[in-house]
Amino acid sequence: MPPPSAQQLLLSPAELAYLRSSLALSPPLRPDGRSPTQFRPLVAETDVLPSANGSARVCFADGTEAVVGVKAEVEGAVMGAAAGGGEATTAGSVMAGWEMHGQGAEDEEEAKARGEDAWVEMSVDMPGFRDDDALPTFVAQMLTEALLAGGALQSRLRINSRWHWKLYIDVSLVGNFLLPFICPLLPSTLFESGRSGLCSSGVVVQNRRSGIT
Repeated sequence: MPPPSAQQLLLSPAELAYLRSSLALSPPLRPDGRSPTQFRPLVAETDVLPSANGSARVCFADGTEAVVGVKAEVEGAVMGAAAGGGEATTAGSVMAGWEMHGQGAEDEEEAKARGEDAWVEMSVDMPGFRDDDALPTFVAQMLTEALLAGGALQSRLRINSRWHWKLYIDVSLVGNFLLPFICPLLPSTLFESGRSGLCSSGVVVQNRRSGIT
């Protein structure tokens, strides 16, 4: 059971009956007077967190809002480690060995060019829940799977055979549950990251090198 701060607004039977009968009309009558296809008024903006490589925010008139920020780092492509806890093998040395196996080398290179799901990490902060609670963990996993579906993002994070971008995406919800409105924020945040350039160790890598558009 969620904590009291996360519980939904409780309605009386009379209020529920009024809402259901109004929405069942043709055309339906919405309690706030909006037309059936009219969205709630909202404010959406990007580049709201100066310390992040990309950020976006959506806010409704009742004060409910969601904020997404992205931090990006450059990581080396570690393909694995030698048996017995030996020295890690880099992508360059492994690829040199792949060239000795004909078609297998081409298949491995094509698979590597698609990138990896581990290059993107996401966390969701929801009021009234801890980071390791079931609901925030489930929402973060669901959003990650939707973002990585198709593999387009992973391939754009690849710089070359030895280096790639690692994205850390933080989602913060303030107010009611805003899952339907988080999804449009993610592409906006990633676009802002690519437009402004990504930073690592004080070095700014331009958008044309990062490949994130």
